[in-house]
Amino acid sequence: MAPAVHLPQVTSLVACLAGGETAGGETAGFGQGAGMVSLKSRKQNGTLLVRLFWNYELWTDAERADLPAYLKRRCPLGSLREGRRLKTKLRLGCHPLRSSAARMSITRNATCPCCGHGSETITHTIFECPKLDDIRGVFLQKLETILPETRNMTNADCLALLMGDDPPQEIENLLYRFLTSLFRRRLGILAAQGEGL
Repeated sequence: MAPAVHLPQVTSLVACLAGGETAGGETAGFGQGAGMVSLKSRKQNGTLLVRLFWNYELWTDAERADLPAYLKRRCPLGSLREGRRLKTKLRLGCHPLRSSAARMSITRNATCPCCGHGSETITHTIFECPKLDDIRGVFLQKLETILPETRNMTNADCLALLMGDDPPQEIENLLYRFLTSLFRRRLGILAAQGEGL
């Protein structure tokens, strides 16, 4: 949730912009610390247009100091956002995999519905399930190109790197795309089998 902004601050800032104290196209800011919230103004056909922007980075630093570093970064758009959401669910243990459903007594069977071998855990889904080999192969090849040290890592160490609080930023978008593709493929396999979970 964004920080509360008091109406008097907004009205005084808009009045300041309308009065010409800030030229069109410039930005003025206010909030807990400089620039927490900013207004951008410009004139179009004699009308003053004002847009309100939240400075998300300053807000998360000030209000959410306990968040993992990857959640403090600007939220990606589209499927990348879904990938980040999946990473967070995997970290919290409230993911759609059968191991989580069995733990919460939603289902008794934790066997991987894609391949039928072993328990459908995070490690199995990301590194072992043969039905997801093609997606995994592309991801691991790109990951090893960006971070060559991952070639010699065990699955547990690689998983700790990928799911950690502050993974290298150069692999974040790659990871989010991978997780999104992986879970879409999983859902496609389940749909073909006539299953919902």
